[in-house]
Amino acid sequence: MQKSHSNTHILQAIWLILFNDTNSARELLAKAVDIMNKRSEEIDFVLEAIYKYTDDVVLLNKACLKAFNIAKFCLDKNGNVKFRFRHTFLHDPYVFIASCLVQGGGDISLAEKCIDILLRRCKNQAQILDIADTILKIFDDKKWAISVALNNLTKQKKKNV
Repeated sequence: MQKSHSNTHILQAIWLILFNDTNSARELLAKAVDIMNKRSEEIDFVLEAIYKYTDDVVLLNKACLKAFNIAKFCLDKNGNVKFRFRHTFLHDPYVFIASCLVQGGGDISLAEKCIDILLRRCKNQAQILDIADTILKIFDDKKWAISVALNNLTKQKKKNV
């Protein structure tokens, strides 16, 4: 029941945006954010609708913060993602949230927390390099990506020794 209400709000909001009624669309998207919960499979759809179709940074921050708190429920006991978001390289909830925040002009510190969580979950060198690549793609920060790769790879080597 909850899922259909959220989807209805999102679809109605996109329809209103197409007809240039952005105020009503924001209200519907805000309702969709309010009813998101850990069972919501359309979290990425809500974030994407806010990011693509509005310029409301406050609503984007609210949605991303709620998604950040929900994201831990998307992981199993080993820290692996239970279900994937629809996007290609944004396969992890934390990567998707960070991307929405950075590209939408949202809270950068929350985006950095997402990356920190990803780094804590790293189990091998390939995952570390993948996160460094993600930092480069999302934040466009070569220095940070290189330092993450070098620092975490040396930590990983020390663990293995």
